[in-house]
Amino acid sequence: MPQSSPGSRPSMRLLLLYARSADPGRRAADEARFTLFRDALAAGGIEAVPAGFSSEREFLSLIRETRPDLIFCAAHRVPIRGGPPRGAHDIIEELRIPFVGSSARAIELALDKDALKRAWLAGGVRTPAWFSFGNETGPADDPRGALDGALDFPYIVKPALEGNSRGISRDSVVRSSGELRAKADSVVREYGPVIVERFLEGPDRREFTVAMIGNGDRSLVMPAELTFREPTLFPVITTDDKDGQRTLAVPVEDPALSAKVSAFARSAFAIAGVRDYARGDFILSGGELYAIEVNGQPMVPDSWFAACSRGAGLGEEAYLNAIVLAAAERVAG
Repeated sequence: MPQSSPGSRPSMRLLLLYARSADPGRRAADEARFTLFRDALAAGGIEAVPAGFSSEREFLSLIRETRPDLIFCAAHRVPIRGGPPRGAHDIIEELRIPFVGSSARAIELALDKDALKRAWLAGGVRTPAWFSFGNETGPADDPRGALDGALDFPYIVKPALEGNSRGISRDSVVRSSGELRAKADSVVREYGPVIVERFLEGPDRREFTVAMIGNGDRSLVMPAELTFREPTLFPVITTDDKDGQRTLAVPVEDPALSAKVSAFARSAFAIAGVRDYARGDFILSGGELYAIEVNGQPMVPDSWFAACSRGAGLGEEAYLNAIVLAAAERVAG
């Protein structure tokens, strides 16, 4: 990493890459978010350069012109002219440039709920029972009879390859075969493959989101409980709930509960293979913890990640710098 003049603090150049939205409101929000990120890192001696892209050519040009020490790429995919989008981290790995966050393989595993749940079961991490399927037209042709054979209601139906509550709505929890088939058909048509998961409910049901910063035994694992700002009869956080800021993430203050959730989450993160930073969702039901999903490339700055970090005494400026420095330390070996 480059050094500044003798006697001054070391510096690092970080390229903050994000996909430029065609929507003016979303584009303005992204610019504001990454400007905040840049300013927070500047306080830690890191020179961050925010840059949006809308094509593969622009993506590669920004990397070439900036010549960064590290890349932080907030986009999952890069548009490819005349072909399907490619994984952003796949391209960066091919360029052999160090970057912040999980490997392309770990990000894809985290996005694939079915594959991740299989890995968790193999590694001894509890996750709700499920089945999955999907094609481009819908689940009307169900050769395995999974839909009609489903008996252990209620279920929650969600996209198998999405995260961050995308595709979750008020009708995602189904309590009959008719509701299940209708919702599964809707999700397949809009998102592709579907995962149908046993819905955990009960008087002790609690939901947690857990942020991670760092690598190995030195990583910080920081749990927060998810609740609603207003009372609700529907306990599942939907896309609209998160986008509308109707949720609260509250750091877990009870030492025993915090230790229990943290230990369970640490095992789930390790099996997922995430690094530098990540966030996962977990449910407590019937006295047992269950792993629901892991986001290997969570949005930051973010209110949920910030709430988790507050529980460890880290403000926004501190946790953003910690994420980048965790990657720098890993790269340095």
